[in-house]
Amino acid sequence: MKRRMSALLLILALCLVSLSAARAAEPEDAPSSPTHLRTNYCDDNYADLTIRGGTLYFTGRFTAPGLSSVSVQTLIGGTLDEMRSSEMAIVPAVSGETFSGSVQLISEPGGKPEAVHIGYTVPADEGIDSRSFVSDRLFIENTGEGFRFVQSANLEHNRFLEGLWLNPADMLGGDIPETVAAQSDAVVGSETDAYRILRLLHDWVAGNIYYDHDSAGDDDGCLYTAPEDVLRERRTVCAGYARLLVDLIRAQGIPAIYVTCGAKVFIDDPYAPLDLSVSGSHAYVEAFANGRWVIMDPTWDSENRYEDGEFFDGGYYIMDEESGVRSYVPGGSPVGTYYFDISLEALSFSHTIWYRGTAGYARRFEWTTYDTLEAFLDAFPEEADAWDLDALRRELPIRVGEEVLVFEDLSSPENGKRPSDWALEECFLALRLGLIPFSLQQNYPSPISRAAFCRAVVNMLEVREGAADAEALLENHGLTMGSGLFTDTDDPDVCAANLLGIVNGVGGGLFQPEKSISRQEAAAMLMRAAGVMGLTPGEGKAFSDTDGLPAWAQEGIAFVSGLTAPDGKAVMGGTGGDRFSPGGDYTVEQAILTVCRLFLCQ
Repeated sequence: MKRRMSALLLILALCLVSLSAARAAEPEDAPSSPTHLRTNYCDDNYADLTIRGGTLYFTGRFTAPGLSSVSVQTLIGGTLDEMRSSEMAIVPAVSGETFSGSVQLISEPGGKPEAVHIGYTVPADEGIDSRSFVSDRLFIENTGEGFRFVQSANLEHNRFLEGLWLNPADMLGGDIPETVAAQSDAVVGSETDAYRILRLLHDWVAGNIYYDHDSAGDDDGCLYTAPEDVLRERRTVCAGYARLLVDLIRAQGIPAIYVTCGAKVFIDDPYAPLDLSVSGSHAYVEAFANGRWVIMDPTWDSENRYEDGEFFDGGYYIMDEESGVRSYVPGGSPVGTYYFDISLEALSFSHTIWYRGTAGYARRFEWTTYDTLEAFLDAFPEEADAWDLDALRRELPIRVGEEVLVFEDLSSPENGKRPSDWALEECFLALRLGLIPFSLQQNYPSPISRAAFCRAVVNMLEVREGAADAEALLENHGLTMGSGLFTDTDDPDVCAANLLGIVNGVGGGLFQPEKSISRQEAAAMLMRAAGVMGLTPGEGKAFSDTDGLPAWAQEGIAFVSGLTAPDGKAVMGGTGGDRFSPGGDYTVEQAILTVCRLFLCQ
């Protein structure tokens, strides 16, 4: 059967670890470039590589008991039988402390790229144990004008999919088996930091689940992939590793997604073009913590294997250079660390994302109907001589199905799962800053309710002041959470906003939490929130449709239009044509943007 990619696709595809000091670096803190690459964003498990002239400078930090040295080596060539050693640097290292060094680059202009190998040593029962952090996953080329990192052909494709809007709130919950939830609690213990929780659960899965070589690729094998089965049997393949980790993470109230992808175990050609003609054969996990999606592949960080009915802890593969046959050497650490919070630049050499959350590439059948024999033969001219024409005439009209690779995104402003295009960039910023509570991650173009606005503003103040909840926020301001403030709601965010003087009731002991907010009401509430923050505005903007408004509305509009974020945008501006539209709807996405700008004000 013929296969083709849709035009849309073609356009869009243009270690045992201590957690005491671990934290997540923001990707923006370590931008990649042709001469710079950071392997991971975890601050106790990464290598940071920079090319200057003909030298590769490296720094980083590994946390492994007894860590004694780190080695960085470059090899010339794309396949094992072609490789010859280039240069190696070995530097002393201490667990949890920064190491650094440099190694010379020697590849010829226009020649084969240099593969980068990073390893480290720890004590073993006899002598030392040399372990690999990354091998054959990063490459450097000599363009004739200088050295630079080879960019994977998958990178822009992966960036496109990673850059699509994905509601964390939609990636919570599910039917999590009780045994899985109990195991999650046992692993996490008293830890409350979301990022450290991810690390604990990733390492537990990588260290305690075994890759089932007996069942992989065997239709008759007893293959377990459901989370409860994987937890019980302790053996599976990538789908089971990923599904179990997703449920373990979600059991802690942290959003997580199952991502399908194509994967290359060996990369013999770093320049290989993007190939989406075969379906994804691998799965990994992403989880939302500290305002971003953290990538982790527990399968590829697991050194355990189940083979011939036996469980083997740790180990590694070696390949015979003459025969190309891989053999397994048992022992060593059962947990790798390269694929926890890996950077997209590093991931993209081995992983081609297929489907991520609510968007990706899917195979669909498209049907074409041919009403005449001539139209059918014109569509398949190379096969015309093989057809029985009389039989074809009897079959008219002829329907032909074709498997087509298409891009789909199930999130849109129309279904409320994505902000409008004009609001998308600032909503991404607000999400990264933790300013969009789960309860607001829906119905973005719809009017916001009074209670939802209180949630947005109180959450912003909690983030800004480092308060754990509304009660702690009130304590920061010498207030205590009251009760019975309103007869129609006891929402703590509504109560906090009222006690802080940001919102008022509507009279008669009522708040009307589900009533929507007009833009002039929002302006007044944002002005009061700014007062809680100690902010003062500049000169407000004059609008053509605000004459005759009540004094409180005019004061609020002048305040929010004169208060600007660092990028120069007013906290709340007009709607076009010198109009403010004071009686217009104040939508969820407008609330997110204005609250985010208010948060950024100094």
